[in-house]
Parts: sequence; C-alpha cells; structure tokens
Amino acid sequence: MSPGLPLITTAERRHRLGRRHRLAPSARATSAAQAADAVVALHTTDAATVFLSARARLAEDGQGLDAAWLAPAEADALAALDAQGASTGSQISAAVPALRQKITISRGKKYETETSVATRVIRLLAADGRIRRDRPRGSWTSSQFRWVHTEPWPALPAAEARAEIARRWLHAYGPATEADLRWWTGWTLTDVRKALAAAGARQVRLDDGSTAIVSPGDAAPEPAPEPWAALLPGLDPSGMGWADPGRAAEEAGTAEAVRLAQWLGEARVTPRFRTPLERELVA
Repeated sequence: MSPGLPLITTAERRHRLGRRHRLAPSARATSAAQAADAVVALHTTDAATVFLSARARLAEDGQGLDAAWLAPAEADALAALDAQGASTGSQISAAVPALRQKITISRGKKYETETSVATRVIRLLAADGRIRRDRPRGSWTSSQFRWVHTEPWPALPAAEARAEIARRWLHAYGPATEADLRWWTGWTLTDVRKALAAAGARQVRLDDGSTAIVSPGDAAPEPAPEPWAALLPGLDPSGMGWADPGRAAEEAGTAEAVRLAQWLGEARVTPRFRTPLERELVA
C-alpha cells in the first residue's frame, strides 16, 4: 500500500455502489433512462435482465399505499364480508372507503389508466387464503364473483405438500412420466423426483415399448367401462394433465368426432376467436 495515495475502504466502495448505481432506496432513479445512465448502459444476453436491472433501480411508486395502509384496509374488507356475507368487489369497496381510492396504472404510457385499488386488495386477500370465491353474480358464465371470508388452510412443509400433490396426480393421470409432472406443476426436476420418490411411484411398461410411472399398487388391470366419448371444454383438466395431451386422447378422438357430429346435426359452429385449425378448414 502506498501511504501517499488516498484511501478508499470497502465500506466506501459499497457506499458508492449504492448511491452511484442507484441501488440504495434513497438513491433510486425516477426513470429507466436515469437507471441506465447510472451504470453507463444496460446490457444483457437474455431478454429479462435489462428490464429487471432497470426495475431494481427505480423508485417505488406505491402512491401512498404501503404496508401501513394495506393492513387496516384488509381488516376492514374482512369485517365488511363478515357483516354483509358473500359480496362482490363493488359491494366490498362500497362498505370500505379506503378501497375506493384510485391508483394510476402504467403512468406515462399511452395506455395509462386509473383504476380502483379494491381489485388488487381483493387479489392479495385471495392469494393469502383469507377470502375465496363464492357463486358468481348472474349466470354460470359470469366472471363477476362474490367473495366470502375464510380461514387459510394449515401450512404444510413444502416437501410434504409436493409429495401429496404427486400422489394425487399419479392416481388421476398415471401412467405418466416425470416430464409430465414437471410440466403440470412447474417444479424443478429435483423437486419432481423427490416428490415422486416420497409418493412411492412405481415404473410400468406401456404397449408402445416405453416406460411410465404409476401409484404404488396401481398396476392392476382397470375394469373396462361401457363405450364412451366425452365433449370437454378447451382447457379441461383431462386434457391438461400431460405434457403431450394428444398421446392420451388419440384413441378417444375418432369416437368423439363422430358423437359431436351427431350431436350438432345440421348446426354449424363459428369460433368466437379464429383458431389456426378454423383458418385451415375454411381456406
């Protein structure tokens, strides 16, 4: 060390990083341009990092709606549900003045809009398991749900919860594969394998020569039901349990097509949103 040179300590370097790179909360930028300028330029080899780097340096714009505001607002919303019973979001906000507050979304963008904070508070309460959806308002196709106060489910250790989900999934969708469960849950491969091991998954052979897994003791022949075909909606769970749903649906496809044609008779269906198949059929 040269004693004649100015000393910059490790703490000082951290201070510089926090302030100059706008990482410390008190030094945050007010625009993405300021965030980029603070580090000379934002650069990355993946699509997400540029956005996340900018966001890490931008000041929060909670518009005054911090944790101190949220806690009593949530408590008042729950009290309103206790008093009123099942209620829509509009009915909850009518009973809780704090939820009628407006917030600005996408400030400065051409699609900037102002909306009530009630929707976001309701989503938080639902995500925490403190409220749940009840019957919708109007017909069964309505998306305007009522909400009721409920108690959160008891917490389970994550590994135990994953094992139980894997066990139930195997019973419903087996024979299947690790890749299917990974696709269905979004878990890491490590978590998938641990959960399947805890659930006691057993390997079986399929008639195409490949292997799959089933629940313990679930390799016995399944009694054949009567001939059947089912008309299901586009995102029905029975079509979403495997990474390749077509594999499970191949045998039922022809029978279902015949049944659907008979059921429709002379009627013709026009999709609300044009699909690639519909475009191909009418081309």
